[in-house]
Amino acid sequence: MNYEVEINKINARLDNLQQSFIQAQKNQVPITAKTDSTANKVNVLTPYTESKTVYIDDEYVTFDIAKDGIISVQMVDNDGQNVPCMFERMANEQIRVSFAKRDSLATVTISIQ
Repeated sequence: MNYEVEINKINARLDNLQQSFIQAQKNQVPITAKTDSTANKVNVLTPYTESKTVYIDDEYVTFDIAKDGIISVQMVDNDGQNVPCMFERMANEQIRVSFAKRDSLATVTISIQ
């Protein structure tokens, strides 16, 4: 067995592996950049949500954050039943959710996509 020949073969193999690894890293850069930009878009698509408690005798609740987007509103009483309500975007960058005068507690949740 010629050790010098075997060592030269191992060194050549190691050089090939190092070059392959470097090339793989270079090929990965555009994929990583694309993944990062996609992750940023996911944050943009995540809806803003906020909930407020509605108390007895309340007829409306106001949310101070009126972001642009599609607004959806849900009102649920303590028994988990949906309660009819309406919302309007106010001129002062608020969202007002109106409903019939309450005789029990409920929760209003807005979602802006």
